[in-house]
Amino acid sequence: MKIKLNGKEYETSENITILDLFKEKNISKDEVVVLKNGDIIEKEKLNMELLENDELEILRFVSGG
Repeated sequence: MKIKLNGKEYETSENITILDLFKEKNISKDEVVVLKNGDIIEKEKLNMELLENDELEILRFVSGG
């Protein structure tokens, strides 16, 4: 199945949730904000299944100077 991940085409397995994708990419849900098709996804809803052609933006905020 193809999705867009941070603006790039990404091939992943069928029936995958956002949390599954995080495990696949070694991403901690506590360190990011997720937008799915332009909508912010609450942490409690990260177990939602991804669909073909979904667009996912994973934003990680870092401090620095």
